[in-house]
Amino acid sequence: MMERRLRIRFIFHARHLSSLRSRWQGRQGPGGVAVGAAGYGYRPFTNWWQRYVDGCNPDRPHGVVVAGFLRDQGINPYLIQRDELEDLRAKYLMEFRYFTDKNKDEKQRTEDALAGLREKQAVSISRWKSLHPSTEETAKE
Repeated sequence: MMERRLRIRFIFHARHLSSLRSRWQGRQGPGGVAVGAAGYGYRPFTNWWQRYVDGCNPDRPHGVVVAGFLRDQGINPYLIQRDELEDLRAKYLMEFRYFTDKNKDEKQRTEDALAGLREKQAVSISRWKSLHPSTEETAKE
């Protein structure tokens, strides 16, 4: 009985996928952009990890600052593990919120927080420099 249900479910999904495939094939909109069944353009592939690390998706301004900081240090931020990246972001926010002068403007507070982060996370940063050098650093050597 269970095998019959699975076969029926598989056949249904195969038919459904083939109908979807026939709807999507060969359609192009202006500029060669692929167009779906509803008429909207779509991109066949997006690297979500790069957008996540760069702070674009979801929108995280502190992610943008931390990714830029890592690049300035000569580290490729895309190669750092997620838990280490989140830990560094949390430590940056702690530096920014609690250990900077709140009377200064945001740019100066960001610079002070990054200086504190550079000092307190020197061991991790030096380890990441050796493990995950950026492409610019690799090209110089």
